[in-house]
Amino acid sequence: MACAGISLPNPASEALHRSFGFVDVGVYRRIGWKQDRWHDVLWLQRPLGVAERHDGERAADGNPGSLRVMEKSGFTVVGPDVGYAAGRGEDVSELPLRRDM
Repeated sequence: MACAGISLPNPASEALHRSFGFVDVGVYRRIGWKQDRWHDVLWLQRPLGVAERHDGERAADGNPGSLRVMEKSGFTVVGPDVGYAAGRGEDVSELPLRRDM
């Protein structure tokens, strides 16, 4: 795992790190002393090495935009299914997808 700490504000450095796949982990408030004042420090991380192969996804049935993006990424629908949506508190119709490489 690669980790980065960026004193805030620093939009250019934030954009650079995110363009390389870093994601936010958290912010320490008023912890970095720089230029005669305290700064917040944003912490980001990014996995190193070979990523796990991830071949399966799910899209909500009735969401053609998500389905179109997944198909453009090489996924194909393998059949209808029902899954539990915790945010809704109910079962929803889903489309399992698989990518064959």
